[in-house]
Amino acid sequence: MKRARLKELTTQGYRFELWRIHPDSGTRQVFASSSDHVLRAPVDHRFDVPNALSLEPADGWISWGWIALESTAWVLIGALAALLASSRLRGLP
Repeated sequence: MKRARLKELTTQGYRFELWRIHPDSGTRQVFASSSDHVLRAPVDHRFDVPNALSLEPADGWISWGWIALESTAWVLIGALAALLASSRLRGLP
């Protein structure tokens, strides 16, 4: 497990679980995990060995700060376009 360097994923901002489906019981068996939190929307990757790795960013897949910034920019662009159109229309005879 140390050679896989899974713990480095947490320093890069990810949560993870290394797991498999137990062949006898059919239940999910977790071997290693970065935290006790349940992963909400992980990406799963299966290996040729009977294990799998689930991975997700610790802060989630959605960057709400970026969405707010982008939304604000589009509102400003729309307001400027409306102001320009309004000033052009007022100038017409």
